[in-house]
Amino acid sequence: MSLIEIILIALSLSSDACSVAACKGIAIKKIKMIDAIKIGLYFGVFQMLMPILGYCLGISFFNKLFKYSHILTFILLLIIGIRMISDVKNNQVINNIINTKELIILAIATSLDAFAIGITFSLNNINILFPSIIIGLVTFFLSFICFIIGNKIGLKWQKKALIIAGIILILLAIKTILNM
Repeated sequence: MSLIEIILIALSLSSDACSVAACKGIAIKKIKMIDAIKIGLYFGVFQMLMPILGYCLGISFFNKLFKYSHILTFILLLIIGIRMISDVKNNQVINNIINTKELIILAIATSLDAFAIGITFSLNNINILFPSIIIGLVTFFLSFICFIIGNKIGLKWQKKALIIAGIILILLAIKTILNM
């Protein structure tokens, strides 16, 4: 597998994490650089580890788990999207906290497709370590950047941007369920 192919896979896998990172950036009034690094690290590390986990667990366990992963992702993204829109209606649009528990849930929800890639790599005898590192690095940098961009958008149009971000998360949830 070429580096270009790995980067293309990494870009596609990171798209959900980047959308969620941008939405999280919109929801925060004033960010610190450590917040952007934390967002990037959570999404990047989970995107790096999930293909390795998928590779190691193999196809038999995957079939049982993957059957429910779409439903779990759907529920998590739907709840967070609805909560974002609800917060706008209740005038609770500023959230200056980067909640670790929420980040872990979001990182898992957005990296379940990377788990499936790990299974695919194991079936094709592709070494998992280098692609996983590239996937993690690409996701880290893009999530980091999208978080900052989301925050810049949120500073100007926070209420509207939060509603749009909530809708995006709901659409990602629906996309996940439709891809079952």
